[in-house]
Amino acid sequence: CLGDLIGKGPNSLKAVERIKVTCEVVLLGNWDDFMQKPLDFEEGQWHQRQLGEEALSYLGTLPFHHDFYMSGKYIRLY
Repeated sequence: CLGDLIGKGPNSLKAVERIKVTCEVVLLGNWDDFMQKPLDFEEGQWHQRQLGEEALSYLGTLPFHHDFYMSGKYIRLY
């Protein structure tokens, strides 16, 4: 999963829960990173409340990129 997991609809927590059990590699998107900071607008605060501390903490553990080789080629996902 290549980031921007949350904040785009009313079911961010369900998205995080599904991703945790479905995706082998999960990357932090800019929106996921943004939602971990104190926000001063109601929509962002609503998403933070819906997610809760556990899901926000999980997002904070995600890397910005994932590197691997495929067919002898170095690939970086971000």
